[in-house]
Amino acid sequence: MINGSVIFFYTFASLMLIYCVFQFRRSNNKWLDALKVISFIIAILASTFYFEPLSGFWIISLLVGSYLIRLVVFVIYCVVKDWCIRINLSRMIKGVRSSGFAYMDEKFLKKAKKSWLDNCWFIAYSPENNMFEIGVKLFDAKMEINEKFFIRTLSGRVVFMIPERFLESLNLAENIICPLADFYDFSAEAKELVFNYAEAIKNNSAEPWNILSTGS
Repeated sequence: MINGSVIFFYTFASLMLIYCVFQFRRSNNKWLDALKVISFIIAILASTFYFEPLSGFWIISLLVGSYLIRLVVFVIYCVVKDWCIRINLSRMIKGVRSSGFAYMDEKFLKKAKKSWLDNCWFIAYSPENNMFEIGVKLFDAKMEINEKFFIRTLSGRVVFMIPERFLESLNLAENIICPLADFYDFSAEAKELVFNYAEAIKNNSAEPWNILSTGS
């Protein structure tokens, strides 16, 4: 005869799994929800191996185990992603220092399909401070209104800007912080800023971020 608690356990697990899959399909953050589903399944299997299903210890181990698995995987993910971004930045710095704009154009600007690493590249432009920088965003941050947005630049600096509003269109008379690809495609003047900045780094300019010193 089939144990009622076993039937209840598998019914409960199946319903939770269906719920997680349903949430996954509706979610905008597929990776995070996939992590929740996988960690939940692993926690169920591990808890069932050590404790009686649906017992107090089983429920506690399921909740704690699922959380710890997500935490560990998330930390590993952040460390690996940060390492990849730093490697990407280091390669770009070396390439620009040796070949200038040509390297940036070949390795990034001409790419038809951008990877997630390419999407980490941003520009910080401030005409009132005669500043233009290119770099990668820090902390895997999302741009928020009235919040500091940091980038680590090709010139070796860490700079930040505070977006006051999301720009519907770019205006070179205003401060701008936006993805490099969007800025480069904006206008001939924007392309010239990118070109001059990369060439200033190649030529060992003391202040490659200074718009006036790079000839713009």
